[in-house]
Amino acid sequence: MQICYLDELFYLLAMSLTKTSILLFYLRVFPNHNLGRWIKLTIAVTIVYTLAFIPATTLQCFPIKLAWTRWDKTQQENCTNLHVVGWASTGFHIFTNILVILLPLKELDKFAMSRMKRAGVIPIYSMGCLYVLHSLPNSITNTALVRQLSAVYV
Repeated sequence: MQICYLDELFYLLAMSLTKTSILLFYLRVFPNHNLGRWIKLTIAVTIVYTLAFIPATTLQCFPIKLAWTRWDKTQQENCTNLHVVGWASTGFHIFTNILVILLPLKELDKFAMSRMKRAGVIPIYSMGCLYVLHSLPNSITNTALVRQLSAVYV
């Protein structure tokens, strides 16, 4: 259970760092000033999201040890509602994923590329779109699964 607890924290950090690195790449590739403001705003939202949810996940129970031992009911539980935290995290995650996909669309169309290069960019970009589409039901299913498991074990 301790590994799952740490895995939650590393997952939040990895997803936020990945999004931030993609957005910083967008800043270099797309010189449009207006788009740059939207990208910087999305980076700020991602950073604030991370700075809010990592402590919320870390301090989900007090004492912290209860995060992985509360199932045995030997101590009085003092934990936050993990469902609310999970759904809020899922919402921000999906929202920022959609922003990362949609932000460069207008600029991609303006790129002066040969048909061959454009044919190479389309599948790569499509994989990102497929990931976002996959994350919607996957996030909902995972949050519902957590609800079922916590009803059984907690």
